Amino acid sequence: MSFKDTSIGVIPIAWDVVEISQLLHEGSRNGIYKKKEFHGRGVKIVNMGELFSYEKISAQEMKRVDLTKEEKNKFLLKEGDLLFARRSLTAEGAGKSSIIGKLDEETTFESSIIRLRVNSQKVNSYFLYYYFKSPFGRHSIGSILRQTAVAGITGSDLVKLEVPIPKIHEQNNIIRILSSLDEKIELNNQMNKTLEEMAQALFKRWFVDFEFPSEDGEPYKSSGGEMVDSELGMIPKGWEVKCISEVCYFNKSSYTNKDSWEYINYLDTANITTNEINEIQRIDCSVDKIPSRAKRKVEKDSLVYSTVRPNQLHYGMIKKPVENMLVSTGFVVLDSKSTFLKNDLIYYWLIQEDNTEKLQAIAETTTSTYPSIKATDIKNMKIVLPTKELLLELSSKFGQINSYINSLQEESSTLKGIRETLLPKLMSGELRVTDL
Repeated sequence: MSFKDTSIGVIPIAWDVVEISQLLHEGSRNGIYKKKEFHGRGVKIVNMGELFSYEKISAQEMKRVDLTKEEKNKFLLKEGDLLFARRSLTAEGAGKSSIIGKLDEETTFESSIIRLRVNSQKVNSYFLYYYFKSPFGRHSIGSILRQTAVAGITGSDLVKLEVPIPKIHEQNNIIRILSSLDEKIELNNQMNKTLEEMAQALFKRWFVDFEFPSEDGEPYKSSGGEMVDSELGMIPKGWEVKCISEVCYFNKSSYTNKDSWEYINYLDTANITTNEINEIQRIDCSVDKIPSRAKRKVEKDSLVYSTVRPNQLHYGMIKKPVENMLVSTGFVVLDSKSTFLKNDLIYYWLIQEDNTEKLQAIAETTTSTYPSIKATDIKNMKIVLPTKELLLELSSKFGQINSYINSLQEESSTLKGIRETLLPKLMSGELRVTDL
């Protein structure tokens, strides 16, 4: 293969270097700003939460905003549009990109987001999407990063960036390889979402509706199972009500010896978005750069609850922590005290609608800089516990579901590793795919 030196580095001789402005159907556009009275109705609106949560934005649930006909002409999104975060609390977040997939209804985007609409005759929008996911694209974004009160980029700087452009058939081949990996990962995510919903439904039926199998194999409550009064209302005979603090250790894994770790993953509350549970944005720190607020080591099966901005995180919780993770004092780490009461059962209890609404309502009433709760708000919550026999039986059922979830997550992790290995090779031309 032959290569050439260019203004953006060494690329295949058959590729071109093109300024983004030359690849667009129209100029860059910042999203729309509407006053509060226009929100809550109308078309869907992509906010920063969706941008950070999803690589591809299509038919997800979103907030709504009322637009005029003229505003729709300017600000509605189309399939293939590229979105970039115009600003972020962290440098890593500024310029974060997503692509618009097939939309199920009219959708717009907010003012903190930049839209690029490419000319499909010149470039496949997915090629640019993958380019900006690569180390080269991220480095390119970093070159236009402006750091003031928050990190940010501008549309005028963005369109001046130069990018490597192969012939359209090679672009399509590159996209075919990378999208096939992404589609399998997304399928696994959807399957895991279904399994998670099944687990939640099972938990609710047993622990909330009290329709666990009776000795005769019938739904306990509806078949006349004996109920007794408690501080949480009527519960099955033999069950008991306890505070979460009675069944869980809180922050038991305090981190004290920094020298025992070579590399760690540190989660700062400023980095938390509405990402999926196993897709939390994080930064890696070497042992000599551990932030002073990184106080607590999280064990493999620990539950982590965000006490700062819990509304921005999925149920306020991280169910499956990443390996070697430390968390700041903006989190509570929970671990069951009993071998019979598994952490996942506590997780499903905490994410019951009544419980999440209660904690998030507390967060919204605080006068802190960010909506927040206290550890005592979680500690004082009540949980209804059945007999050991039922706990063991339910844990067995959850074990089967979780085993399948974990296998799919492991497969996705492997696929992501393959994608991350291929991405820079394909985007630099080190690996050519001209003849697929």
